[in-house]
Amino acid sequence: MFERTIFFKEFLKNSGSTGAVLPSSKALSKAISSVIIQSTNKIAYKKPLRVLEVGAGTGVFSQEIIRNLTADDFFTIVEICPCFSKLLKEKLEKFMKRPDCPTIRIVTQDFLEFNDDNQYDFIISGVPLNNFSSKFVDKFIKQVKAITHKNGLFSYFEYTALRRFKHVFYFGKKLEHIQGLTRYFTKEIYPYRLEKKRVLWNFPPASVNVIKFQE
Repeated sequence: MFERTIFFKEFLKNSGSTGAVLPSSKALSKAISSVIIQSTNKIAYKKPLRVLEVGAGTGVFSQEIIRNLTADDFFTIVEICPCFSKLLKEKLEKFMKRPDCPTIRIVTQDFLEFNDDNQYDFIISGVPLNNFSSKFVDKFIKQVKAITHKNGLFSYFEYTALRRFKHVFYFGKKLEHIQGLTRYFTKEIYPYRLEKKRVLWNFPPASVNVIKFQE
C-alpha cells in the first residue's frame, strides 16, 4: 500500500515522465523478465550478460530481473525520479548482500540523456510507451537501438486495447495524436516483434512485446 501511494503521488506530480498510475503486477513482471532466461536457454550468449532496465519505478520488474541473473552478470537501472531511485536502493539492498547477486548500478537520469559505452544484451522497459507521444517514443526507440547489442532483445509492455479505446472516444488533436502513435508502432516496432504475451492479471491488462531490431 505504501509503494502504491508513492507511485500515485509521483504520477500526479510528474505524469509526463511516470506514465503509469499504479505499479505493475507480479504477473507482468514475470512475463516481461522471462525473456532473459528463455533467450539464454536458446541462444549462446557469452557471459557476462548486460541487462538494462528503464523506468524501474518501485522495483517490481527489477526484483524479478535479478532472480534471472547470476553473480557474473551486470544489471543497470535507469530511473528518472529521485524518490524511486532512493526506494530502489533500499529495496535491492537485500539482493546485493547475496553471493549470487549480479553487479547492480542505479542511475538517476532521463533515459533519453543516458550515455553509456556498454552494449546491452537485454533492455527491459517499465515505461508504458503507448501512454506517451509518438515523438517521445521515437526518441526512446532510437536510444534503445543505440545501446543494444547486435543480438540483443528489447522487451516492453503496452496496456491492452488502450489505443483502440482512445480511437473510439477521442476527437480532434487528441485523436490525431493517437493515430500518429498507432502509425509509429505499426511501422517502426511491430515488424521486429518476435513474441507477444498477454497478461490479464494487471491493472490495466497488458501485453508484453519482445523486439529484435538488429539482424
